[in-house]
This record gives sequence, structure tokens and C-alpha cells, in this order.
Amino acid sequence: MLLNHKYVITQHSSEATEKHPLIDFNGSLLISASWEIRSQAILDRIDFTKVRRVILIRYENRGKTQVSGNIRNRVKDLCKKHRIRFTEVEFGSIGETFSHYYNTAYSLASAISSSKEPWIIDISSMPRRLWCSLLFLFDRIDSIRTLHFYYSHPKYIFSEDEYRNTYYEHTLGEWSLSDVPFAPLAFGNGLYKTNIISTGFEYDQLKAIIYRHDPDHNSIISASPGFTDSYTRFADRTTERIKAVFEIPDSDIHRAPVRDVEMVITIAREIVEANNEHDISLICAGNKLHSLALCLTAITYKNANFYVRIPAAYKESPTPPSGQFDVVTIENLLVTL
Repeated sequence: MLLNHKYVITQHSSEATEKHPLIDFNGSLLISASWEIRSQAILDRIDFTKVRRVILIRYENRGKTQVSGNIRNRVKDLCKKHRIRFTEVEFGSIGETFSHYYNTAYSLASAISSSKEPWIIDISSMPRRLWCSLLFLFDRIDSIRTLHFYYSHPKYIFSEDEYRNTYYEHTLGEWSLSDVPFAPLAFGNGLYKTNIISTGFEYDQLKAIIYRHDPDHNSIISASPGFTDSYTRFADRTTERIKAVFEIPDSDIHRAPVRDVEMVITIAREIVEANNEHDISLICAGNKLHSLALCLTAITYKNANFYVRIPAAYKESPTPPSGQFDVVTIENLLVTL
């Protein structure tokens, strides 16, 4: 997909029939060690004889399990075995200040830009506000030709209430909307506001966000179909409830497969262009592949503001990988090989 005069976007999606698919890659890795088991899934997809450098992000909240430490030790062992340059970066929490995200993204971008080789950024367990900051910064400095964004599909754990109703709770407390360092700032006319919102499972938090930032016009992009049939049912249920509460017409409800980055970009483009005289906000409140699509849309359309949802906290959950993954490759045509 030709995003604009500057970027070509391609996507590789693993197939369910592949038992141990590998990513054909030569370059360096930016990964994180969280309490989610899936944050180590990428280690089984890479031939480490072809890796030159690894930067590992560790979070202040290591969790109550040993998962984060085990991932760190495994990465260090692989780097030692294959004589790969290893760097560890400490990061606070998801609720850190704007300046903390700014400084961390700037430091990471400086380290990554010191080499012209391709990089894989594993966004599976990395805060949206951090990796989106990196993407916006790379758009400014034009230093890297090829970036691969890797996403390991989650195997979410659902819960039941006392009435045996199934629900999903990945975040705790209320959400806030946060702007992202290095994202373009759009100043509209302030008269008519349009929100383009990628949505997921968590209805109560999403409803509260829309109430607090009530626009004149909401367009919903729902991740449907999802990774599994049960994910699709949850996403559709959330969408229908939001549609009913805010009286959103069918024409403003858009469904895109959870893995289809190109389709989400196309939908968002059409909405932005149809509402180009409005104050437009792109709001990431759904899955990370759709968030990546909205981030790329914001890079293309500088007249749109970009926000990510920040929960009060995440519910600690092991979140194992499903075995499937996606790699979205962004090629900057302005950077010479």
C-alpha cells in the first residue's frame, strides 16, 4: 500500500497452519519484558544469528510473577551466545508524564538511528504512547529506511460474573485520553468536532471517554471479525451498545478485521476527507494493529489530532500468545539504502 509520497506499507500475517513460522529478518530489535508471556513470543520467531543489536525495555512494575525477569534473562543469554550488542532501558509506568515519554522516545530514536539497518519494534506489550511517539519522531527525522512493527496475538482470559455473564477486563479504573509526543498538532476552527474511534471490548471505559469528550460526530471502527469468534462477539456487543447509547447511525459504524491495517487506514482516510472542515480527532481505544493504522493516518493527515487511551492501571495477567502474529513493514522512500 502506498500511504503517501513517502511511505510504502506492507503486512505479513502468519497462517494458522504454520507451526513455528520464522520472520525473514536481518537487523536489530526493540523489545520489552513485561508480565505478559507473549512479550517473549518474538524470540521464537527470529534467527538470532542475523541480529546485530537488541534494546530491551524493562518496566518499573515487574508484576508479581517472574515472567519479566525470565524474559530479560533469556534475551541476555541469547545476546551473549550470539555476541549481539545488548542495551537495557528502564521505563516507569504507563501513566508517566508527557516529558518522560518524550525523553524516552528521543533516547530510543537516537540509539536506533545510529545505524541504517532495519529494526523490528515489538509492540505486543509496549505502551501505545511510547511506540507511537517513536513512529511520529521517525517521520520527522527520516533516519531509518525500514521499520517492522511486530504484534503477537493475545490469548485473552475472560471472566464470569455472579450471573455467569462473560466479560473481559484488561484495564483497571477510568481511561484518560493522552496526546502523544512528536505527533502533529492540529488547530481547527473549533466549531464542529468529529471523533474517529477504534474500539475493542471494554464498554464501560469507552462509554465514559466518549461522554467526557462528547463531539458533534462519532465514527466507530470496530475490530470485527476479531482474532477468534469469541473476540468478534465481544467486539460486536460493545459496538452495538455504544451505537445505542450515543445514537450513532449505521453509516458511522465501520467494521474492519482486527488484522487488516490497510482497511482501517482506508476507512479513516475516507472519514477525514469527508469531514476536512471539522476538528478531527483520531482516538485509539481498540487493539494495537488498528492503533497503528490510525497513527499512520495521522502522519498522512496533519489536520487530525491523535490520542491514545491511557488506563489508570493494567490488570496483571499472564496473557499467553495465541501462536499467531502480524508484521507491518513501513518503508521510508526518502531514506536511501
